[in-house]
Amino acid sequence: MPKDLRRDDLILPELSYNVVGACFDVYREIGSNHKELYLQKALAFAFKKRGIKFQKKEKDFNQIKQYLANSNCQLGLLVRFSEDGVIYKRVLKKPNPTPIS
Repeated sequence: MPKDLRRDDLILPELSYNVVGACFDVYREIGSNHKELYLQKALAFAFKKRGIKFQKKEKDFNQIKQYLANSNCQLGLLVRFSEDGVIYKRVLKKPNPTPIS
């Protein structure tokens, strides 16, 4: 990640930058007018090329929040390919509330 884009308050900034970069690479290469399965295969290839390990898990915001709540993962990325480009949202794991003593 370029030094001028680094922020101390982001969770997994290098990985996020890499994943989103792969999504933009796929968009530039094939665009958005394809079936989801074709885009998934193109992303899998782009991730493998960048050395990013992944598993396709969830499809929408609520499912990602639920997955994060029940896993050790701290961050999810919801990505959509549109005619206007790649739209992504970082979804953070909700912190556990402090127990009341």
